[in-house]
Amino acid sequence: MRATLVYVLLTACSGVAAGHSPSPARIESTAPPPGSLSELDQATALERGVRGHRDFAAAATIYDRLCADGAGDPLACRRLVDAIRVARGTAFDQGRLVRVESAMCQNGAPAACISAQISMEEGPDRQPLEAQLDRLAGPDGFDRRCDKGDVAACEVVWLVQGLGLRSGSTRIGSTRIAAKLCGLDDLDACFDLVSELSACASASRRTACVDVTVADWTERGAVVQLAALARLRGRCDLGEVDACHALPGREISSADLCAAHDYGACAERACLGDLDARRQADANGGMANCKLVKSRETSARHADTPLMPACARYLQIQERYMACAKAPAEKIDRMKQALWDTRREFATAWDVYEGYDAEVGAHCAASSTALATEAAALGCSLD
Repeated sequence: MRATLVYVLLTACSGVAAGHSPSPARIESTAPPPGSLSELDQATALERGVRGHRDFAAAATIYDRLCADGAGDPLACRRLVDAIRVARGTAFDQGRLVRVESAMCQNGAPAACISAQISMEEGPDRQPLEAQLDRLAGPDGFDRRCDKGDVAACEVVWLVQGLGLRSGSTRIGSTRIAAKLCGLDDLDACFDLVSELSACASASRRTACVDVTVADWTERGAVVQLAALARLRGRCDLGEVDACHALPGREISSADLCAAHDYGACAERACLGDLDARRQADANGGMANCKLVKSRETSARHADTPLMPACARYLQIQERYMACAKAPAEKIDRMKQALWDTRREFATAWDVYEGYDAEVGAHCAASSTALATEAAALGCSLD
């Protein structure tokens, strides 16, 4: 199955498939048809909890009606399949997911052609999707159409790169496409750009970990990551669950989400012993990684643990050293990277240090002394 899918995706992206139809591709519209905008706005408000009322089930009902099994409003369909996939407001149903995505594919959504193939088993049902993806690629293929600004084509190229099916594709190219999509409010692309923050999700001091990472981005001039972060923060401020989930320390509680019919969140509550949440999750196909949920719950208890004074002093000395040392540029660069790595280590793994305060404190103190000695040899004062 994977070999067939790889061939179809690569030929569609390059536009060199044998027997290719020259007919123009139908592009997925992001504009809802007349009369449906207010309903989509209502569904969005229900998902975001506007005025304190969050109800994913009511939102999914609206998306289901507007999508019409994949033949209706494209944006409603995208939101519906997202809801089905994570059992948010509606039960997870593999057959329904494939059916809706297949219809979206036949109605001009190339990314849905790929998603549907990934979701289904090998067999004759895949062939119409493969053929449709080939037609939608057009004579230029998705790569060249993306270079010309075709957003739907960029979604396909980015998806293929994310699946790791492109030999020779570079991370730079993937980042460029993700930045373009993120700027157009594709949150999945924004998530990809700030994926470094995911390491902070299980940190004892999540907010501190995020602060360290963002400071590192600022130091390096990582404008793409910072722009994606700003967009996600703005969407989280509006109450968008997935945007908040991408920002460790700002996640909306699983208890509140379960109460709003997010059955994946109910599965998380079940991991912590909530029997009513377990019944809801089991009835609707909600799933969760209990090991990860319990780890995050344990780490959250140490969120306010302060940094040991000796280690805080070490970080301060590192900063002063870099500010005044007359060392080669490459050494300063190594020191900067070590500083960010040290900060991130303290922020992300505090639970590892708990119970070893004396040992870690002694290590930080020794490191401070060694660095001060080196700085003195260079004629650099750290006072």
